[in-house]
Amino acid sequence: MISVLDISQIQIELFLLSLFRSAGLIATAPVLSHNALPLQVKFAFSVVLAILVFPFVKPAGYASPSSLTGLLAVGGSEFLLGALIGFMFHLVFMGVQFAGGIIGFQVGFAIVNVIDPTTSESVSLIGEFQFLLATLLFLMMNGHHAVLSGFVDSFRLVPMTTVQLQFQSADEMIRLSSGVFVIAVKIAAPVMLALLLTDCALGILSRTVPQMNIFIVGIPLKIVLGLLVMGMTLPHFSYVFQNAIAKLQDSLSSLIVAIAR
Repeated sequence: MISVLDISQIQIELFLLSLFRSAGLIATAPVLSHNALPLQVKFAFSVVLAILVFPFVKPAGYASPSSLTGLLAVGGSEFLLGALIGFMFHLVFMGVQFAGGIIGFQVGFAIVNVIDPTTSESVSLIGEFQFLLATLLFLMMNGHHAVLSGFVDSFRLVPMTTVQLQFQSADEMIRLSSGVFVIAVKIAAPVMLALLLTDCALGILSRTVPQMNIFIVGIPLKIVLGLLVMGMTLPHFSYVFQNAIAKLQDSLSSLIVAIAR
């Protein structure tokens, strides 16, 4: 049995650094960073996660920092790496919410907003619905396992104390962020197309029947049609979301190395 007296200062520092990285992951990862989870639970989960991965931490030529400031600086870089791993997955959820905002604007729900408990900001009603639906899909497809797997692999790809977040990493993050718009357009495309054809039909109808009040007819028609098409294309939504998570999981190793090189 390992005694407390057998634990060296270097082991304590390595555990604290692994705790910094796990705390960064919990701070940004989907589901795990939700505000519904108390802060104490998040901290406890970070500690448990650090304890589980600590036996596999193999630093490359670790040199103990000469001061507390140096240790905190290294811990800050470890925290940022963990936060970036969780943020990669969170970008997919941002694309889902963006798609809901586009659909809500096209349907006519631009004023109908709710408070998102994750960010405490006002978001589209349809965007929040799709966010909750994406969360269920994420858990059903074991997406949280992919997040934890990527976190464990990060210790192999980027050993402790070797994290170097440079300005070149911003290019990779910009490329990842651009995928938010792509995901949003893919999810919202069926509703956007259906409402575009509806607007064209209403425009022709207003020319052929000028006596008809096109606004009275068009507003409820677009709401009903938009919600109907959104419900019919839920399998498409599931396919796009799962495909985005799968692609991110496949390229996660190269993304971690590119960001932290």
